[in-house]
Amino acid sequence: MPSIRSFDGVRISFEQTPGERPVLLLHGFASSAALTWQQTGWLRAFAAAGTATVSVDLRGHGYSDKPTDPAGYAMTAFLADIDAVLAEADYDIVDVFGYSMGARVALAFAQAHPERAGRLVLGGIAARDLFAGWNPDEVDAILLRNEPVADAQLTSIVTTARSVPGTSAEALSALVRGLDASGVSSAPQMPTLVAVGANDELAPNAADFAEQLSAELVEVPGRGHFNVLSARTFRESILRFLAAQV
Repeated sequence: MPSIRSFDGVRISFEQTPGERPVLLLHGFASSAALTWQQTGWLRAFAAAGTATVSVDLRGHGYSDKPTDPAGYAMTAFLADIDAVLAEADYDIVDVFGYSMGARVALAFAQAHPERAGRLVLGGIAARDLFAGWNPDEVDAILLRNEPVADAQLTSIVTTARSVPGTSAEALSALVRGLDASGVSSAPQMPTLVAVGANDELAPNAADFAEQLSAELVEVPGRGHFNVLSARTFRESILRFLAAQV
């Protein structure tokens, strides 16, 4: 994958595919561009639709550098990385599709740069930020010492994250401590879609969140947080939304 150096010297890897009306793709916690967008068939679907993509390995993930200082994971750092990638890709305006943690970054980008986001898709996300309910010390117990904690859901999520090939436990620990949750200051100015599995245990009350954002809502029956990305209904709904005229 090609890469650029961000403002603080951190190397950010990304993949660019040709086509029209580019979409910026931002993956979730402990994932990567390859796991979220390539292995689930999304890049093939965008190619078939003639849509260009820029899929980023967010700092701390995939082939990008993995800082271990929490200060390296402020939301402003993620947004600066995106600015650098888009400059290298030579795109000024893009549609933006983020999933889970990537949706938080996508929303922050759209609110910081409304003139640069054409349409916005927020997948696997609800009003409450996932990390806001996490105890960083418990996360460290699981990530760094492989010790389960009383919170069964947290243990399951973080244990799964720890097992992803190429993961740096130290980097993920720093990310959880450093990423400042960005609240919704106002509804995005661009057309917005909230898309979740109806059984998404990490994105409850998605309908309320969509209403808060003045966004459209797609809920895929029978799917949860970790398997909705491969659902045909999920994919078709998002491709339709992104293909619509502003």
